[in-house]
Amino acid sequence: MIIVIKRHISIRLEAHTFDFLDDIAKTNGLSRSNAVALAIDIVQDYFSMNQITTEHEVRGIVDGRYTKAG
Repeated sequence: MIIVIKRHISIRLEAHTFDFLDDIAKTNGLSRSNAVALAIDIVQDYFSMNQITTEHEVRGIVDGRYTKAG
């Protein structure tokens, strides 16, 4: 028997990323959350942490969160 523990997260995605995940879901008959899980599983299976770190350094990540004026 496999026990699956699920956690809920809140995430803000750019429109093109959300559209891509929708395409994955529709193409494979998945829910959006399962499409996200599939994409993460693929990254984990095919990329080392060093490769992911290098991609992060090359691409950079923009923090798009809003801050409250003090």
